[in-house]
Amino acid sequence: MGYLQLDYILTFILLENSGTINFPFSGAKDFGTVTLDKRAKPISEKGHSLIVGQRIKELYYESDEENKPRDDWFAYIELDNGYVIHENRMAPNGTGAANLFLYSQEQFIKLKNEEDNNFIPLTKFLESAD
Repeated sequence: MGYLQLDYILTFILLENSGTINFPFSGAKDFGTVTLDKRAKPISEKGHSLIVGQRIKELYYESDEENKPRDDWFAYIELDNGYVIHENRMAPNGTGAANLFLYSQEQFIKLKNEEDNNFIPLTKFLESAD
């Protein structure tokens, strides 16, 4: 029996005033800074033109039926220009599923409306935690 090989990515997000972070897990409220890995490669030209220089508008967390964030998923990050980025850190080798995904506003709305998905904006999560 062979071993299942996994592809792995780790996205680094350079913030304008706060250092470098990785994609936060669902439910995270604090984001510690990390050191950029020497093996890190820049995103594609298309991704660069749509992501770099944008401000983070909102974080969306996947949540369970009780609207509690699932801590086994990474956040969806909505940018000021309407695009949403999401990281799938690990997937079976060769599938292309371990990647940084970029959704248009329309694609993300469709994703949010799918029956399996229950996204909570971080701002709403913080309000309910108070």
